[in-house]
Amino acid sequence: PAPSNPSLAYHECSKQILNHNPTNAWVAKGYESTAIRVKPSEAKYWNGLGIIKCLGTEQAQNLSDDGKRELILDAIRNFGKATELNPKFADAHNNWGNALRILKEYQEALEHYNAAIALDPHTDEFYRNRARTLIKLGRQEEAQRDIKTYESMSGRPFMPSERISGTAVSPDGSTIENPLPTHTILTRPSD
Repeated sequence: PAPSNPSLAYHECSKQILNHNPTNAWVAKGYESTAIRVKPSEAKYWNGLGIIKCLGTEQAQNLSDDGKRELILDAIRNFGKATELNPKFADAHNNWGNALRILKEYQEALEHYNAAIALDPHTDEFYRNRARTLIKLGRQEEAQRDIKTYESMSGRPFMPSERISGTAVSPDGSTIENPLPTHTILTRPSD
C-alpha cells in the first residue's frame, strides 16, 4: 500500500540512508529532492537537502574547490528556504551558520547561531557552534561563556573542529592530542 504521507516517507528514507551510511549523501539527496517535489512547503525537507549538500562536499573527492563552494552556497539557499517557510526553525539557522562557517563567513554565521539560540536556548550544539565561531572572530571571553554553557548542558568536553595533524587546538591556544572526531554539519533530526 502507498504511504499516507509520501513526502514524509521520502524524507524518512533519506534520513535512514544517512544514519546507516553517511557516505551515501548523493543517494539520500535523491530521496530528499523527491520529498520537496511532493511537498515543497515543508521546511524540514529543505533543511535536510541543505545538510545533504554539505555532506556531499566532504565526500566529493573529484569536485573542484569552486564546485564545493557552489554546493555550500546552494545548501545556504536551502537553509534560507527552510527559514522562509518556518522562521522559527532553529536547526535550519544552526545549519545555515555551519555552512557559512565552512565558507569562513564568520560574522554572518554568528548571526544565524544567535538566531538559533534565541529560538531554542536549550540545544547544546548551538552554543558549541557559536563558541567555535567566536574563537575564529577572536572573541575569546564570549566563546568561553558558550563553552561553559555547552559543557554544562551536554555533559561533554568542548572539542574544537580545527585540527592540526592529529591534534586539536583548544580555545586557549593549547593543543589536545588525538581529539574525538567532531562533525559540525548535521544537527539533531527534525520531526
